[in-house]
Amino acid sequence: MTIAKFHGGCHQIGKSCVEINTKKSKILIDCGMDPSDNGLPDINDSDVDAVVVSHAHLDHCGAIPYFNFKKIFCNPPTADLMYNVWKDTVSLSKTYKEEDIKKSMDVIKTVNYREEKQVTSDIKMKMYDAGHILGSSSLYL
Repeated sequence: MTIAKFHGGCHQIGKSCVEINTKKSKILIDCGMDPSDNGLPDINDSDVDAVVVSHAHLDHCGAIPYFNFKKIFCNPPTADLMYNVWKDTVSLSKTYKEEDIKKSMDVIKTVNYREEKQVTSDIKMKMYDAGHILGSSSLYL
């Protein structure tokens, strides 16, 4: 049985973070920051197998460098834009450091639209153009 748990983004703008649990895996769809107060999702990164990022808005990806994720999946434009969002966050909020950005960039695995990718042993995904911003994706798990 697959279970979804919401860590933010439901009744607020910010902290978009959906945890997907299967019998074998735990992934996050997005891991954003609350832009009003730099709030972060209340998660334990040590048991998260991967993060899949839908797009590079602060409220969907801004918290990622704060945590120590093993794998981050997104498409190439989102990877480029996330870097810029994270650099701005370092200079504006001091939530994390430059080293944290580098650590996160080092574990990004880019995926093209419509390319099937094995995220964990029991979760595959495809990204489709969402038309929201450059690189935004609708996700099919």
